[in-house]
Order: sequence, then structure tokens, then C-alpha cells
Amino acid sequence: MNLGVASDIIYQNAYTEIQQSNIGKIDKINEDLVNDNRTGAMQKLNLFQDQNPIESNKKFVLDNYISNYIPGTTPENNLVEQLTALANSHSFYGGEAVFWARGLVRQDVEDHLPQFRKPKPSPNKTIVPDVTFQGILQPNPANNRVELKFNKALENTSLLRIYNNMGILMEEIAIDKNSISYSIHTERYMPGIYSCSLFSNNKFLSMERLVITH
Repeated sequence: MNLGVASDIIYQNAYTEIQQSNIGKIDKINEDLVNDNRTGAMQKLNLFQDQNPIESNKKFVLDNYISNYIPGTTPENNLVEQLTALANSHSFYGGEAVFWARGLVRQDVEDHLPQFRKPKPSPNKTIVPDVTFQGILQPNPANNRVELKFNKALENTSLLRIYNNMGILMEEIAIDKNSISYSIHTERYMPGIYSCSLFSNNKFLSMERLVITH
């Protein structure tokens, strides 16, 4: 950028433009939320200046999540209506915040609306659920600990992924082969709704909703 040639100004202007944009700022807010730094997340969100409708949607959902859903307060009806409207919109227009809103209003996060572009064909084998396998969380709601019980022993070492209701991966746990249950320590989690998904050899085994209260 500073080679003393005429083209330097092109790169300097591009650098300045990137610095003034919001690239990476939402990721920093989500990092604070994963680390239970609610104050830091809110401070960053208050300084965040949305520059387009996609960013405006993200700021709206994050503000509601931090202000209402984390502390467990009931949001006002008009806010719930706005979240629901966003959740029912198409992600092609509303962006990633559409999926976040669906999580908050307890809708199916998966997008069943018509696609505007065909997905790129995947070379990997299609992952299908094992309909003979069942998992159950007890107690649910949970406080400091919850037991994930299986209707049969795991045939292979399996992977448990725990997501919060924003779709952020909170933890990834390996569960040993032949296990019939696994204890999850939840005292470090914020109160809220979580998804526990279990995979084995690229096969989706089970997904359970977990409610945590402290």
C-alpha cells in the first residue's frame, strides 16, 4: 500500500473502506455471547451501525436475544410479532438473521421455503437419520446436569454437538462406543433453549431440545 507508486492510492482507499465497514463485527459480538460476556456483546452492539437491511436484521435479533431471551424476560408483543415476521421471511432477502429469529420464536430453523438458487451438488453421501435409535434428556428442563439416555448402546464412538438457540455451536463432545447414556454438565450454560445433535459415522442419530434453567 505504501510502495511510492501511483497505484498505492487504490489499495489505500480499499483498506480504508474495509476498515469503515462492518466486516467481522457481528462475529465479535457472537464470540462474546459464546463466552457469556453479555455486557461486552451489548456494548459492541450499541456501537454497531448497520449499513444495509441484512445487518439491520442481525442487530434487531441480537438486541432482542441479549435484552430479553438471555435474562428470561418476556419481550413485548410487538417485538415478538416483528421477530415472527422476520422468521417467516425468506433468508435470500433477510439473511442469516432469519434463522436466528426462527430459533427465538421456536420455529423449525431449517428453510422449507422455495430456493432461489439450486444448491451445489454434494459429493458426500446423504446423511439420513437412524429411525431405530432414540435419545432422551432427563431431567428436561435441567439445572446443573442432564442425562442423555439411549434406547440402545452406541455402535461406534459418536459426536454430540450442542447448539444454542442462535445456532451457535457451544460444545462438541465425543461419546465412547457401547455407551448407553452420557452426563452433560450444564452449570456453565446460560438459561435458554439448546439443541443436542448426535452423529455417528456421518449418520445423524438423534436431535433433542434441551431447556436449561438456573
